[in-house]
Amino acid sequence: MKGETARKGCRERSRCFVRNTGGASSGRPERTRSLSLRRTAVLQAQLEGMQGELEQVKGESDDLRRRLDSEAEERRKLTALLTDQREKPAAEPEKPRKGLRGFLNRLTG
Repeated sequence: MKGETARKGCRERSRCFVRNTGGASSGRPERTRSLSLRRTAVLQAQLEGMQGELEQVKGESDDLRRRLDSEAEERRKLTALLTDQREKPAAEPEKPRKGLRGFLNRLTG
């Protein structure tokens, strides 16, 4: 009985721990390759999804920038309307005063 359990243990270990023979073993490279292909497909799908999200964020950013620019232009127009920024006529020079006040004004400047 002791010998049978020892042989079973050897068989179980050989299933778990494959010897590295240096060459290709019978089913392992194909399994590894299929796992790699699946992982590559998953990563490719994730990459495409993230690229789509990036394009969406860029589009939203451009839209917000355009809206902000139009709001600023509208604000400038409204401010100009409210503050009456029309050109004012040139101020007429003051007429010189006559009499005593004119004399005192000229003395004091």
